[in-house]
Amino acid sequence: MNKNLRPQLTLLESNDLQYREQIIQKGLKTFIEVGDALAFIRDNRLYRKDHDTFESYCRDRWGFSRVQAHRLMEASEVVNMLPIGNKITTESQAREVAKVEPDHRVEVIEKATQATGGKLTAKAIREAKFQSVAEQKMAEGIPIYEQQGMTKQGFQAGMYFQGALRNIVEEMKKYDPQDVADGSTPDEREEIRENFDFIKNYRDQLIAKL
Repeated sequence: MNKNLRPQLTLLESNDLQYREQIIQKGLKTFIEVGDALAFIRDNRLYRKDHDTFESYCRDRWGFSRVQAHRLMEASEVVNMLPIGNKITTESQAREVAKVEPDHRVEVIEKATQATGGKLTAKAIREAKFQSVAEQKMAEGIPIYEQQGMTKQGFQAGMYFQGALRNIVEEMKKYDPQDVADGSTPDEREEIRENFDFIKNYRDQLIAKL
């Protein structure tokens, strides 16, 4: 659009835009403030002074893709909805929390915090979410194999294969490569190699069936 034909911002809107852009400029590492500022600019269409779309504004002004801008706004929104004193400190943590049902977010954060001894991580939140969902479904009487979208037979087979793989890993640990070099005779060295190769091949076959 021709710049001369663009709608003009009011003095209040211009001040709002300048204030939010200062926040973004100074706080690119503070995802909550940046997300809030971007959401304000989007919701009030303050980008229209120089850009036709919010997407082009984010790209040209800040080098953000549409997806990145959306993540920042979603992350800040999630944190703002949590009780005061929440422990979320990074965008990746906030993104994991966003995947949790709102009613269970505080519970999941607490589980993850306890599991990490207070050193919260995005991975811990993700694992706590899975645990929380599993506990909820178990309380509703939903079997584990149904939670995972499997038949009972398929689940049992998977458990068998996982157990077999664990045993194979333990067996493979017994074969130090140095044993081959230390074999007293060529026959002994060959036997060690054959045993190791047999276990390794069996492991690969089991993995292929999972």
